[in-house]
Amino acid sequence: MIIVSLQVENVKRIKAVDMTPEGELVIIGGDNAQGKTSLMDAISYAIGGKKLIPAKPIRDGAKKASVRIDLGELKIERTFWFNSKDGSLESKVVVTEAEPSGRPPQEILDALFSSLSFDPLAFSRMDKAHQLVTAKEVLGLDLDLIENEITGVFELRKSLKQTFQAEDARLRSLEHYPDAPKEEIDVAALTAKAREIDTTNRDREDIIRDVENDKSKLAAAEAELKAVRERAKELEAGMKKLSAVVATAEKNIPEEQDSSGVWEQINKAGTVNQHVKANAAYAKQEALVKESAHQVEVAEATLEGKREARIAMIESAEFPIEGLSLDANGVLYNEIPFEQASSAEQLRVSVAMGFAMNPNLKVILIRDGSLLDDANLEMIREMAKEADAQIWAECVGKDKQASVIIEDGMIKEAS
Repeated sequence: MIIVSLQVENVKRIKAVDMTPEGELVIIGGDNAQGKTSLMDAISYAIGGKKLIPAKPIRDGAKKASVRIDLGELKIERTFWFNSKDGSLESKVVVTEAEPSGRPPQEILDALFSSLSFDPLAFSRMDKAHQLVTAKEVLGLDLDLIENEITGVFELRKSLKQTFQAEDARLRSLEHYPDAPKEEIDVAALTAKAREIDTTNRDREDIIRDVENDKSKLAAAEAELKAVRERAKELEAGMKKLSAVVATAEKNIPEEQDSSGVWEQINKAGTVNQHVKANAAYAKQEALVKESAHQVEVAEATLEGKREARIAMIESAEFPIEGLSLDANGVLYNEIPFEQASSAEQLRVSVAMGFAMNPNLKVILIRDGSLLDDANLEMIREMAKEADAQIWAECVGKDKQASVIIEDGMIKEAS
């Protein structure tokens, strides 16, 4: 739908305008403070409703204002007046549909309305975040879930990397002895064994001393036997007895054992055990590092999958203009950030976004038309023609390209 005819009375600076626009590009010309902006506002008020209507939309000195727009498939008539009792602004809208739907008038209009349509250049003035939100709305893309998932995985990966780096740093700080045995030396068992050997050796020495004592006694007995023959029998019996004891004792003398090797092991045990414990701590930390690295790899893969899913969603969308795309940071045009595009490219994208936001009401209002040169005006004319749309542009001055000239709130007749 486009505007077939427009009648405006007493809206802001407009006194009375009745026009039937022609062509795809309708240029509203005239000097400042003559009513150009008021005419554009009147269109916005009629369709946008209360959310766009200011506190004083009625021309000074008038009691009532009205806007009538014929869109072909439906007609809109909105009137404004001030309440005689409290002075509050009141308005009424009547919408006549070619095929009545039974819906409330403003609901019908809300389905047509987009603030971007009434000011497409606003898209180029938006910050990057707002542009991205608007582009997603135009494309029907709900990327919030996957964006949240990407953010979550990104933060998880960040945390896992920090954990990995901390564990790896701790691993590097630990001592490691590759040649050390896997089990600690049992110092207590070795100490008991060494003490057992030492006790046996002391017992051996006691036996040797006893044997030596017995030998001395035997020698004394032999001397006494020689000197005292009369006691021979008694001494002989004692000698035999002592001989038997000596023989038995000599047979039972244990072999001498060397405990130096055991004590050497005991002396080394502290260092060896320290190495074993260090290796155990190293192995444990090495396992933590490997697991941490694995978690980082999993997070990296998940993040890449989410990013590829987002790319797939964006690539499957139908963009309103060739070359337009999105990334996580904003809107791109021909693979460069939108804000870096030329003014002509930004205008082309903004107008295309305006058309996309309002597929039914193909009417766009450009309020800064004076900023557009002839080439840009011709470009948006061609875009409107291709889209079967209608662009209204407000331009300061009385250029011959103007469709109408507004002077003192009315259309200036051609001289």
